[in-house]
Amino acid sequence: PNVARLDFGTGNWTVYPEANGNPSHILGNNVTDSSGNVWLYKTSDASTHRTRLDLRRPDGTWFNTPLAPFDQTITNSAAAIRTIGPGKVLVVDGGGTAYRFNGTNWQNLGMWQNTPSTYDVDQDAAGNIWVCGMGGAAKRSASTGVWTRYRLTNTSQYDQFVNDLTLAPNGDV
Repeated sequence: PNVARLDFGTGNWTVYPEANGNPSHILGNNVTDSSGNVWLYKTSDASTHRTRLDLRRPDGTWFNTPLAPFDQTITNSAAAIRTIGPGKVLVVDGGGTAYRFNGTNWQNLGMWQNTPSTYDVDQDAAGNIWVCGMGGAAKRSASTGVWTRYRLTNTSQYDQFVNDLTLAPNGDV
């Protein structure tokens, strides 16, 4: 499949066919950092439809980040993603394990829950990592590295899970 990009300045569309090194797909709306870099999947092998997460600079060049742990098998990928600074990102994979890219390498932050359904991830001012998805929300303490799960039970709306996080400056979630 092709991917298209709209240049809002000119109103022109650029279409990228499936080819090695071309953009493949984007995950959510929290993928652009303050420098204009965008985290998205690029095609790494068009003949097998393999893709990998990478950082694309505003000039269209790729950062060529180290291969993320969740992109090393064909059955796993990023489920939730959020930039946390220029060239830095938090990602939760399709199995519930969180990772941080610090601009140089990937750090495994552990599993918040064994779930294929993580919908959002963020970091608060104290450096704690927050995630949400099927089964509630969780916080990874910046000081201890321990995950604490906040389960939400709502039997009247079984299919309504926590889909989005908003962190307030005062620490409210």
